[in-house]
Amino acid sequence: MNDDIFIPTDFRCCMCPNSDNSRSTICPSGGPKNKPETRCRFILTFLDNKKRKVFIFHDIVTKKWVSVIQKTKHMVKQLKVKELPARKYDDEAQHDLNIFAMKRGWTIYE
Repeated sequence: MNDDIFIPTDFRCCMCPNSDNSRSTICPSGGPKNKPETRCRFILTFLDNKKRKVFIFHDIVTKKWVSVIQKTKHMVKQLKVKELPARKYDDEAQHDLNIFAMKRGWTIYE
């Protein structure tokens, strides 16, 4: 098996030290083979087929986490599809987005 292939996880690591800083994309625990500071395999931003960034965002009006597309540098738009409902917790929204993106073959934004 090639260890260089990046495969996202379905959930945050149970020992995740970033649970209080939920949007951190660095895994200080090292990840596979205890490499120093690797990227998180759960908190991800994707590029859709039109090369737009897709990520989760906390809506301050509804106080829920939603999946959004970055339309321009300063504008995001909520993705309104039934597979990506607004969620109370960020981990739930990220889980939904990871599954949705992988099914559509979106690439991970680095």
